[in-house]
Amino acid sequence: MSISRMKSPVPLLRAKGVLLLIDAAQGVQAQTIANLYLAMENNLAIIPVINKIGLPTADVDRVIEQIGL
Repeated sequence: MSISRMKSPVPLLRAKGVLLLIDAAQGVQAQTIANLYLAMENNLAIIPVINKIGLPTADVDRVIEQIGL
């Protein structure tokens, strides 16, 4: 799971960067990639954030590998 795609890109036009949330149990999903491209198209700084790391099914190492850190 990641952040929901915004209905309107207007907030992105005012932002300088975004937090890209990645669920540690689910890993990178299609909406994660869509939001990444949206941020890149708007030349925004991207800060990846891995959340839900305390879940029993969390696999932080896999997520880190998926996002290339």
